[in-house]
Amino acid sequence: MSDPLAPGGGDFLRNMLGDLLRLIRTEGPLQWELAFQLATSVAAGDEPDPNPDPIARIRLEELSAIAELHVSDVTGMVLGSGGSSLKLVPTTRVEWARRSLEAWRPLLDRLAAALTTTAGAASPGLGPSVPGPLGFDHGKGAAGAGPEPGGESTAATGAPAGDEDELPPDPFLGDRDLFEDAQAAGDEDSEDVDLTEMIGRWTSAMAPAMAAMQVGSVVGHLARRSLGQYDLPLPRPSSNEILVVVDNLDRVAEEWSLPAADLRLWLCAHEMAFHAVLTRPHVAKRLEELVVAHVRLVRPDPRDFEGLLQGIDPGSIPGLSQIIGDPSLLGDADYGPSPELEKVRAQLASLTAAIAGYAEYVTSVVASRLIGVHAPIGEAMRRRRVGRGEGERVAESLFGLHLDQEDVDRGATFVQGVLERCGELDLARLWLDERHLPTPAEVEAPGLWLARINLEEGGV
Repeated sequence: MSDPLAPGGGDFLRNMLGDLLRLIRTEGPLQWELAFQLATSVAAGDEPDPNPDPIARIRLEELSAIAELHVSDVTGMVLGSGGSSLKLVPTTRVEWARRSLEAWRPLLDRLAAALTTTAGAASPGLGPSVPGPLGFDHGKGAAGAGPEPGGESTAATGAPAGDEDELPPDPFLGDRDLFEDAQAAGDEDSEDVDLTEMIGRWTSAMAPAMAAMQVGSVVGHLARRSLGQYDLPLPRPSSNEILVVVDNLDRVAEEWSLPAADLRLWLCAHEMAFHAVLTRPHVAKRLEELVVAHVRLVRPDPRDFEGLLQGIDPGSIPGLSQIIGDPSLLGDADYGPSPELEKVRAQLASLTAAIAGYAEYVTSVVASRLIGVHAPIGEAMRRRRVGRGEGERVAESLFGLHLDQEDVDRGATFVQGVLERCGELDLARLWLDERHLPTPAEVEAPGLWLARINLEEGGV
């Protein structure tokens, strides 16, 4: 038998996993208090996070009023709701992280539910197939993949109709009883129980805590670099406020020697252009459906997680904390070939590229009117995308949203292709109806998109 106290030894791992499971329990798919604590801690970091100057708030409100008139003119959309105008609101990194988690909470709850809902099909030796954090499918059951996007009632919620509030059973209970019974009987063969199976069930039972730490870490790192609230193009509840991290904005202006007033006006136009599209109900609905479908289809190999756990020194609790709390360690897993996953990724990429390309076009038009020469700002933003940080990359992996410079260029080429063929009036039709959202093939060939919507609107 192996030494139970040896680093990475099987007995040590079993005891550690059992103890951790007893400590962390939850009544929901995601431990929100833990997510908030980690997000604000990471966002604060070791650097000052000063409160915004009241003068900055006043100036941003003035710029917001100017930018809104021009963005509304270019898009043909009413930006504010309830008869009120949009305004950019300066905030700290910590406040950005807190309010972003609150805004994304409905979507994140759906994602967590999709990860932890019992799939309903048993696999030999493992019981029900229960996806764990970041989509670990420990049962490998066929039902664990979930329906394709746009399917029946499970597409949006990740759970069968009528079972939204039903929590999955404790998938670790059988293993704990099995090991305790074996130890009580003095069974020397208890070591032979598959440790991979135990780790698989443990990660499922730990899903709410691990998902909370992963989400909290991602949002905290995003807060350290984000300028506005649409650096990650996720829909938010309807609001007339758009968050701006003024300290991050001023740091970019200083690093790139950009006029602070020009950069703030550019950001007003940029955030409002994204806001105009992402607050369209059918756009937000489609984007959220694809993000949930992506999470349900991602299936990293739990053996990778086993390898990480077996490398932990028993005396190094920070080692375990780093593995659980740093989603970048799990963000580059090899998902393996899956036609369904590739289909969802292609649809997500085409939709986000079209959104980003359209927002870049609107921003450029408005900046040309109000700033004049804005090429230095555009180049600075381009380089920031190329050198995006760990938070952005991990967020992209978690949500399936990839928005690097290549994606923005792809969307900009699509928009330019539409403009060359018809003009701004036809471009505005892009967001009028869910049926007008472009397919992956149409983003590559704008003429196909125009031909399709013209046929549909002509009643053919």
